[in-house]
Amino acid sequence: MTDPYAANKRFIAPARGGARPGQFVVTALLVFFGWTFLRELVFLPIDRSDGVGATRWSFFLELAAFAVLVVVLDRVIWRAYGRRWTSLLGDPARLLPDFARVLVGCLALYLFFLLLGFDGSGASQRPLGAWVAFLPVALLGIALQTGAEEVFFRGFLHQYAAALFKHPLLWMGGPALAFGLVHAANDPTSAASVFAYVAWTTAFAVACIDLTARTGSIGAAWGLHLAVNVTALTVATTEGAPMSAAALFVYPARPDAMAGPDPAFVLFGLVFELAFLTVLWLMARNMIAR
Repeated sequence: MTDPYAANKRFIAPARGGARPGQFVVTALLVFFGWTFLRELVFLPIDRSDGVGATRWSFFLELAAFAVLVVVLDRVIWRAYGRRWTSLLGDPARLLPDFARVLVGCLALYLFFLLLGFDGSGASQRPLGAWVAFLPVALLGIALQTGAEEVFFRGFLHQYAAALFKHPLLWMGGPALAFGLVHAANDPTSAASVFAYVAWTTAFAVACIDLTARTGSIGAAWGLHLAVNVTALTVATTEGAPMSAAALFVYPARPDAMAGPDPAFVLFGLVFELAFLTVLWLMARNMIAR
């Protein structure tokens, strides 16, 4: 029987020999908290009184600041392992082709479902010309953000977890759960919302790790990640929501939004979103198999 993760052995090869549990955990924490500290320094002079990413300038800066994550990662792993961040990308022959195929395929699938069932009633539309003019800048910022997260979570965390542990539950589940937990504050409106966001992002990370292990590079995972975030940030948003500056359609906020949505509604939405994530993952799997 063919091993679907044969490429993963080549992907994690640079981490073998230097992978020690204590050093791995300390290195990961140094990178994450070092980046968090530096990121906040960058934004000290930035006005966030209208919300995070509420203006086009702050929207781009919030995303572009993720490039600092790669800089911090590069310095820390050079000291700890004698490696550069580029060694976390994987097979260079597959990196960009897989990225492009998965990005185009998943965006096409998103566009199909949007055209099929998007309901813009009740939403206000921003000026189309201004939205189109800002779109390339927004795409650059989203590409930087998703690329940096892929280098850290699917590059560094995945490589060293897989070098340390043989069981997929550990080398796949551990980094995926870490990815989910760092997104816990993205939707704090209720306990159910936090659970749903962590559950979805953890499942999303599992899909990305699966793609990385199958291809031996982070290209496919980056393509999926970019497709998801582009659609989430540039199509529709709610008035006053974080990172809303690049969306074309804006829905009015509900008066009871701060009270939190009904838990049953949140869990039903989670099931629907997990089902659609599965479709996206299968689309990505199909694109990398070509």
